[in-house]
Amino acid sequence: MTSQLTPLPSSRNRHILAKGSAATFVAALLVVGVPLSASASTPIDVNYGHIIFDNPDTDPATDDSDDIGLDAQLNDFFDYENVFPGVDARVTVVEINNLEGEVDKVDEGQSTTELNADDTPLWVEIDPPGSNGQLATGGPGSAKLRIDFFDSASGFTTPVTLTNFDITVRDIDSRQFVTFYGVSSYFVSSDPASVLVITEDGSNVTFAETLAESSNGDEEQHWAVVRYASASSVTVVVGSQEGNDAEFGVDFNQPNWTVDPKEIVPGQPELANTG
Repeated sequence: MTSQLTPLPSSRNRHILAKGSAATFVAALLVVGVPLSASASTPIDVNYGHIIFDNPDTDPATDDSDDIGLDAQLNDFFDYENVFPGVDARVTVVEINNLEGEVDKVDEGQSTTELNADDTPLWVEIDPPGSNGQLATGGPGSAKLRIDFFDSASGFTTPVTLTNFDITVRDIDSRQFVTFYGVSSYFVSSDPASVLVITEDGSNVTFAETLAESSNGDEEQHWAVVRYASASSVTVVVGSQEGNDAEFGVDFNQPNWTVDPKEIVPGQPELANTG
């Protein structure tokens, strides 16, 4: 794999303090991988830069950015401006399973001393019923989120296709799992070998930790990276087989691997390392 690319210049984005129900949202949304209509904007090449989901700190007395989507319900959505130059994004809760009907936080606030412009993922928190370290009561808990991209000049009305971008989830541990839909390829650690169990369903890929091991986020054998050649919408499921809080940093960025990872195209043999 080539070395980490420098993200394209981008101003810090601003979260619009807006929430709504997808049932009242009538803009046409495009399926991943389906070409845009003639009326949509020209595709934007991310060039493996950083798509930034930044939480503002609206209270100067604190050191924490704001939580977004507290106790989010099915079909709630949350809007972000300028996640990439010329691009806005909408995050919609499209499915909830065994979470008592709500997602704890769609995007948890983080300490501004811990985060910077190169570490601003969606921090999704869910809370399956049950005790920490034990299997969740009633089966795994999960939330499905859809992230739709729009031309920033359109006010969330004109979808836009992004090309050439990666999404990283670190610290998949404690019987957690993550599914991405419609990926072009994906990367897992080669040395040390990935501990994740990978399941493909066409171009939909699930990464699961099944040994109940914990990690600290720096252990690359617990990382999963997916690559999109082209998409106007990304769907991700985050879930856990264990009860109690589970957090997921969904980072639209490349990681810095210590050793070149394995790249795999769904349905095809593993590609040679591309260092």
